[in-house]
Amino acid sequence: MPADVSDVAALVRELYRDATAIAAGIGRSAGIHPTDADALRLLDLTSGRPTMGELGAALGLSSAAVTGLVDRLEHAGLARRVRDPDDRRRVRVEPTEHARELFDAQIRPLGQRIRAAVAATDPADRLVVAAFLQRLLDRPGPSTEGGMIDP
Repeated sequence: MPADVSDVAALVRELYRDATAIAAGIGRSAGIHPTDADALRLLDLTSGRPTMGELGAALGLSSAAVTGLVDRLEHAGLARRVRDPDDRRRVRVEPTEHARELFDAQIRPLGQRIRAAVAATDPADRLVVAAFLQRLLDRPGPSTEGGMIDP
């Protein structure tokens, strides 16, 4: 059990390395660049379909760069452009079934481990962990409603 700051920092670095390795593995499996794999992650986590502009903003890419990125994802069979039914001028990006299968194979196991670890942790300790992660990510504090943060 970590006892001091350096132990906790080492575990955070190890978690980061694992997440980076997973992202790199997705890129290698799909034969795409890491930025493209990051875009797939965003598409996978988005409940709706982001517009090209929203995707570019989330990744810090110019309009031209996001167009090239989506071209590459389409060419790889991982994403498709769809017209917004409410505004045909707007183009949205959605992951394909192939992209979802790729994420299921490589990302979901980590999500399952996270959920299992959270479930096995005392609710009061979950709040401490959540507060630590919020500070680490420099985000507002977690909600205490229900005493649990959903991973």
